[in-house]
Amino acid sequence: MSDLHSHIHSILLVEDNHADAGLVRERLKDGSGMSPFHLTHVPTLKKALEILQTTPFDVILLDLNLPETSGLETLKRIRSMNPTIPLVVLTGNEDEPLALEAIKLGAQDYVPKSSLNAVLLSRILYYAIEREKNDRIRRESERKYRLFVEGATGLAFILLNLEGHIIHWNSGAQRLFGYPEDAALNKYF
Repeated sequence: MSDLHSHIHSILLVEDNHADAGLVRERLKDGSGMSPFHLTHVPTLKKALEILQTTPFDVILLDLNLPETSGLETLKRIRSMNPTIPLVVLTGNEDEPLALEAIKLGAQDYVPKSSLNAVLLSRILYYAIEREKNDRIRRESERKYRLFVEGATGLAFILLNLEGHIIHWNSGAQRLFGYPEDAALNKYF
C-alpha cells in the first residue's frame, strides 16, 4: 500500500447544505464502512476561515455557493488565506467556463455534485493531495537550484532549450563571454 493510502487524511468540507455534507461523508466510506479520511464539516466561509487559522488540513472540499459569498469570490477568499492546501471545488453548478476559472485560481479539481460517486471522490482527493506534495517538492528543488546557480558567481551556467536557444545565463557566463543576460537570452548558442 502506498504512503498516500496508509494514513487518515484530514478534509475540511465547506458546505452549507447538510444533506450534501452527509452524502459526502457517506461517499468517503469504503466497503467496510470505514473512511481513510477524517472529515470536518463547516457550513460557512467565515467558519472555514476561522478553523483554517488553527487546524491543518490535507485538502479542502469547497462549495462555491455559500450564504455569505458565492462563485469564484469564495475560492479567492480561501486561496488568499491558504494558497498551498489542495482545494477541490464541489458544486451544483455544471459550468465549464467557471470550472476553468476555478482551476486557474488554484483549485486542483472542479466536481459537479451530480457526477459524484465514492470511487471518483476518493480518487480526486488522493490526486489533489499527491499533486500538492509533488508541487511542493518541485518548488523546493527549484529554490535550491536557483540558490546554487545564483551563488556560483565564479562559474558560467548556461541552459539551452531543445532547439539550442539560451534560456538561462548567469553572471559567471556574463563575465566569461562578455555578454549581459538580456543580450544572450533566446539567442542560438
